[in-house]
Amino acid sequence: MPQHLTMNSPRAVGNACLAGGGYSLMGDFMVARDISENRLVRLLPDYEPIEQPIFAFHAQRSRIPRKVGVFIDHLAEVFSGTLPAEVPDILSR
Repeated sequence: MPQHLTMNSPRAVGNACLAGGGYSLMGDFMVARDISENRLVRLLPDYEPIEQPIFAFHAQRSRIPRKVGVFIDHLAEVFSGTLPAEVPDILSR
């Protein structure tokens, strides 16, 4: 009987797939190099996954650090489909 294993670390999932431990649904940006270097193969090239919401959580405080606010704003922009031509290095601010 096949076993089902759940992991919540993208790196662990990728490493398990690279080691022959199964298959996964991962973002193109996470596996592009492994696919281009033939370490992984795309199983369902015509499959489009259902869009899922993304949430950003932070500690509840009266003021959140500027870096956190800038990062959350950046995520909202990236995932709204209006990515700017050049992505700033927001964590160095």
